[in-house]
Amino acid sequence: MLCKTTLGDYAIYKGDIYTERYLLDIGNFYGARLKFKARTGTLGLENDPWKIKKDGGSGTCKLCNNEKETLTHFLYQCEATRFIAGSIFDEMQTELGRKGFSDFWEAFVKLPVHAKNAYIIGDLTHTFDEDVWVIMDKHSKRLLSEIWLHRQTLLK
Repeated sequence: MLCKTTLGDYAIYKGDIYTERYLLDIGNFYGARLKFKARTGTLGLENDPWKIKKDGGSGTCKLCNNEKETLTHFLYQCEATRFIAGSIFDEMQTELGRKGFSDFWEAFVKLPVHAKNAYIIGDLTHTFDEDVWVIMDKHSKRLLSEIWLHRQTLLK
């Protein structure tokens, strides 16, 4: 897996090659599809290398025209979608706290953005209780789905 350049960050944070139990829950198939695309660098963001090569674009976000549309920009920084991420992260924090995983949330918010991306699109079940990852997976899929759908609406 480490030889695949499109898996970059994901490969760094993937401890083992096995299927995690929570990944078998595809109640949000659209979100699962987007999560897979984000993991493999094929989400379709303006700064995805294959998209720049194909379209000859600059990689700049078409929603805010301020920065390159990287995964980090898409998830946390774009002025046009930041309110969605904030709302979902608030709900994630509440659910984690209610289930007794406040320590995870406190560790997560202190991570550099690069590492947060790996937690959102990756599988780090070896680091915390798998129940944490069921919650993270659910909210991550919803985060990707809602931001992507909002992006698509604004680009029409």
